[in-house]
Amino acid sequence: MAGTGPTTGPTGEIGGAQAFEGVTVERLAQVLDQKFMDPSQGMSYPGEPNGPTHWDYFRFLCQHPSATVSGYMISDERQDYGMFIDLIELADASEVPLREQKRICRGAPTTTFGSEMFCWWDTA
Repeated sequence: MAGTGPTTGPTGEIGGAQAFEGVTVERLAQVLDQKFMDPSQGMSYPGEPNGPTHWDYFRFLCQHPSATVSGYMISDERQDYGMFIDLIELADASEVPLREQKRICRGAPTTTFGSEMFCWWDTA
């Protein structure tokens, strides 16, 4: 529902879409606490309608604090307003089991697993 979200997002953007990068667990906690992002929401991807939710990302970042997420914000001037995560990365994932890496990245068409983890849900 347009007009019910924040008029100015947490990074000061107004109107249109704005990318964000390298969000840490601390910053994501603030975003969720301030209700700029719905924790139960996520994105559905082709072949994976049950992709990770924002809460799934937050829990992963809590367990692996050096991981970061990136994505985009849509202004409340549009009907599809909100904040959405479309990338998660962890430079040193050597101690994260492969199964856990693949679970948080389910449905991502662009992935790198192993000693580093990079997952991007390219929606373009």
